Amino acid sequence: MADPRPTPLTIVGLGPAGLDRLPPTLRTVLEDPGRTVVLRTMRHPAAAELTVRRAVTACDDLYEQAAGFDDVYAAIADRVMAVAAAGAVVYAVPGSAVVGERAVRAIRTRAEAAGIAVTVYPGESFLDLVWARTGCDPITDGAQVLDGRALPDPLQLHVPTVITQLDRPEVLGDAVVALGRTLPDDTPVIVLDRLGDADEV
Repeated sequence: MADPRPTPLTIVGLGPAGLDRLPPTLRTVLEDPGRTVVLRTMRHPAAAELTVRRAVTACDDLYEQAAGFDDVYAAIADRVMAVAAAGAVVYAVPGSAVVGERAVRAIRTRAEAAGIAVTVYPGESFLDLVWARTGCDPITDGAQVLDGRALPDPLQLHVPTVITQLDRPEVLGDAVVALGRTLPDDTPVIVLDRLGDADEV
C-alpha cells in the first residue's frame, strides 16, 4: 500500500483511534526516521502513541496563537511546507485526510504550485463508523453531514443528518438550539463520541 521510499510530502489519515487500526505499511511510513512527522494535533489516540515512538512536530500551538480557524489552517500549511522544503515530511491528521481537513486542501494546493509531489493515504473516517453504528447507508438512505460551527438556517433535516465539529460547549449549545427550533421535543437523537476507541460512546 505505502511506498517505503520517502516522497517529498506524504499526507496520512490516522483514523479514529489508535495506531493498531492502521495498516502496517502506514505505521512504517509514520515511524520512518528518514521523514519528519508533523501532527495536526497530539490530542488523538494514534498521535499520542506516535509521540512515544518517535520525535514529532505538532501544530497544537498554532490553535492557541491564531485568531480564527482560517488563520490556523494557513499557519499549518506554512509549517508543513517549510518542513517539506528541507526534506521528506509526513503530515498526519486525525480520521481521514480527505474529510473535513481544510489544511490538507491548502497544503495540496501549495505543493502543486511549488511542484512538490504529494502522496495521500486518506485513512478511516469517523463517518465510516457512523454508518456502521447507526445502520444508515448514505447512498440508499441519503444523508448529509453538517459542520456544527456553520449550521444552515433554516436547518433542513429531510435525510439522516450527521452534525460534526461539536467540540466546544458553545458550538454544542448552538446545535441544540437549532435542532430544538426544527424538531419536535420527543425526536430521538443519537450521540456518538470517540468512535473506534475502546471507550466509545
